[in-house]
Amino acid sequence: MERNNRIFAMVGMARPLLILVVAPVYLIGSLISRALGTGWESSPFWWGFLVLLPATIASHYANEYADIETDAITRRTPFSGGSGLLGKDKRLHRLALIATWLFLAIGAVLAGTGFLTKNLNGGAVALWLLGTFTAVAYSLPPFKLAWRGWSEVINAVLIGILLPLYGYTVQSGLVDWRIIVGCAPFALLMFVLILATNWSDRDADRQVGKFTLSARLPQNQLRLLYSLAAFLGIALQPALIGNFLPVEVVVSSLPAVPLLVWAGMKYTRIHSPLPTVIVMLVLLPLQLGAWIVAGSN
Repeated sequence: MERNNRIFAMVGMARPLLILVVAPVYLIGSLISRALGTGWESSPFWWGFLVLLPATIASHYANEYADIETDAITRRTPFSGGSGLLGKDKRLHRLALIATWLFLAIGAVLAGTGFLTKNLNGGAVALWLLGTFTAVAYSLPPFKLAWRGWSEVINAVLIGILLPLYGYTVQSGLVDWRIIVGCAPFALLMFVLILATNWSDRDADRQVGKFTLSARLPQNQLRLLYSLAAFLGIALQPALIGNFLPVEVVVSSLPAVPLLVWAGMKYTRIHSPLPTVIVMLVLLPLQLGAWIVAGSN
């Protein structure tokens, strides 16, 4: 029974629901390559995802390990406060760190194999290394970037820009600055999501010395920052039509606008980040479908 409980805990700490966010963003990156005419092939796509998966899981284990103190005292929601499993069994703490390095090693072996077999290009491997290092440095010493005020920015850049750029580069072999510019509005909306998520943990983070923006800034400044990032995340898109974004992608964001306004009204007024999570759950499939349509034209 104890062994089964530990297996269940390890699966829970891998945060399967968060992987469901990573996968479509990676897919969007690969579809951008198709839409821009730089090609799409299934073998590189699956190799890229196979390499991405253990690195993502490793980053989740690292976050669980590093946040044991704050997760133990926060008021959890389904979208914040970690898995809550380490607080129930402190013996899992060391196991989470071991699992971090194990999955990093698996990812490194897969990345090397993919490169040597020419299923992954050098640009994709370099981006994988950069993203994986940053994701682990986000939680673990000596960097602990999330504890030094970089939580929201790093998450927004990793998921909103680097991840789709990685998906694009897996297909094209190019590290294209147009993708960085085109994904900037999405990164701003991801920044908004992380702001909302970190708000739920602000009190616990303050107590343990984790200085996210939500833990450091007063409520009025956070609401202003949320509103500004949300506005720019939508308003910048029309200016990028043509060279950076197809019109289909810009139009696909419009249904999320009223939801984003509603979520902004709820931000800091309720504990849960659910309204902003709903915005992202609506926006992601719409953007995914828009890139599919754009690549078919």
